[in-house]
Amino acid sequence: MKKKIKVIAICLLLVTTILSVASIESEPKENSVFDNGIYKEGENTSNCPESCIVTGFDGNNFGGDLLWYGIHAWKTNNETLNGFQTIFEDVGMEIARFDIYWGKLEPEKGVYNWTLTDTLLSTVDEDIPILLTVFCTSRWGSKYNDYREEIAEILGVENMSEIYDRPPSAPPVNMEDYMDFLDALVNRYKDRVQYWMIDNEVHSAKYYDGYGLPEGFFISKFWIGTKEDYVYLLKNSSVKIKQVDNNATVLASNFMKHETNEEFTDYILEEGKDYFDILALNLYKCPEDDIDRITEMRSKMNAFGYDRPIWVTEHGEIDIDCHTEQKFRMSFDSPEELKLQSEEIVKRHVLAFSAGVKKLFRLSLTMSNEEWGATGKFVHMGLTFDTAGNERKPGFYTNKMMIEKLKDFNSIETIDYGIYKFSFSARDPVYVLWSDVGKKTVDLSPYISTSNVKMTYIVTKLDSDNNPVYLHDEIVPANSIKVTETPVFVEETSVQINVSITRPKERYLYVFDQEIMPTIFGNTIIIGKITISIDAYSENEIEQVEFCIDGKSQYIDQDEPFEWLCNKLVFGRRNLKVMA
Repeated sequence: MKKKIKVIAICLLLVTTILSVASIESEPKENSVFDNGIYKEGENTSNCPESCIVTGFDGNNFGGDLLWYGIHAWKTNNETLNGFQTIFEDVGMEIARFDIYWGKLEPEKGVYNWTLTDTLLSTVDEDIPILLTVFCTSRWGSKYNDYREEIAEILGVENMSEIYDRPPSAPPVNMEDYMDFLDALVNRYKDRVQYWMIDNEVHSAKYYDGYGLPEGFFISKFWIGTKEDYVYLLKNSSVKIKQVDNNATVLASNFMKHETNEEFTDYILEEGKDYFDILALNLYKCPEDDIDRITEMRSKMNAFGYDRPIWVTEHGEIDIDCHTEQKFRMSFDSPEELKLQSEEIVKRHVLAFSAGVKKLFRLSLTMSNEEWGATGKFVHMGLTFDTAGNERKPGFYTNKMMIEKLKDFNSIETIDYGIYKFSFSARDPVYVLWSDVGKKTVDLSPYISTSNVKMTYIVTKLDSDNNPVYLHDEIVPANSIKVTETPVFVEETSVQINVSITRPKERYLYVFDQEIMPTIFGNTIIIGKITISIDAYSENEIEQVEFCIDGKSQYIDQDEPFEWLCNKLVFGRRNLKVMA
């Protein structure tokens, strides 16, 4: 199948009453002044320090989460499970994260039921790495169960049957019982599971006064107990897991930015530092705030005398507070919102990787159900409009494209904000570009070995049949790459394509398709119909030429000579684009 490449020639159409006036624009000038803060007059003025190059990526960078399976009925049905499996495979995810619960797998002491875990692991191929989050929550084995009714009141849980064998976790009554469980769990799955996380977001726990709770006792949706309780659980769990499988990797409970108990956070980082291999974060705020949190957490580790790789074990878009222009109407399916989701999928991944994050796990692959209490951003984060994974958003196709473009990168260089270079061991680099200040022009010629580059656009909308709208790739000069707020992928190319408008000529008057004479004021003036002709050359076969007015397609010519008889009545200034 031939790859469609787009090259643009432009002229401006200006109409007064019934006259069509055209002035033809020349190609972008070389050595123009670029407003991206990097290049001026073609000179590299970047002051990016060595820390702007991040290395140490080892593949499997793109992950997906299926959380709360076995807790919510809608999460456990076949439609939801099959939807996750389908989207995980189709979008190209490389690593999976699942939740499991002590009380669900060991409902009675010494009696195991592995159905939940076996089912989860069956949804992904055997070569997919697995991260299991193990929740220490059990009706018979967890500590502080006598307080669960008070806790249910604090958390607003009305159904008392929902307060056991599910989060929030708590330390075990008898640590030996929990160690026996972990011994059985890791022995069963050590040939399949590489990564183990000890509970989830425990640091969000807060103290609630007036409920008769013990001193220093914290409560959240994910933890009951003290900070000392959690670190004791982390230490014992880490030692047991590595005793059973010395190749296992342990993650402490993941940390958020919002709803955070920083005292709890710092205690885990300092007292538990010898018992986890990877620092896990959950990031849902504005992209720039997320990067600040990554930097902050690395600084905290350094202050305690160590460093660890950082993973983002949950992330998604969009935080409504980041977008004050009222784009959101809580429907989360308007064209503006879908476009913004696609843009943030790329930006959040690229920014996190540029800050040194090694792996990112997307929380929602399919639509979240209202029974989960999923509102706002959690509804929008799904890549589909349904739980079955059949009705796919533009973000699905963008996520898939991003993984295809960036899979197996081994380093990323931040050239400037919005300009990133991904390098690979076996293929040419891929650049990701966007602007945060409207339209601008970027010069990559100091980095690119070819005179031209190929630009690939992400998917931001669907057509009337809900199919993705893919824009054609463009071939443009490496020193004149025009970008907007929508990210693009840029790659070197040896393809040389030249396209120019040969008729109408610049600064001529045309009347009813007849060339009359040069114009006095240097404009190209057209009265009546006009045959638009182009000259296009490429080393590869040109499949078609598309003629557009103001960005809207008017005519496609698939045969040489490429031309179009324009007999449209146009008024005002117009853009004519010819794309080969």
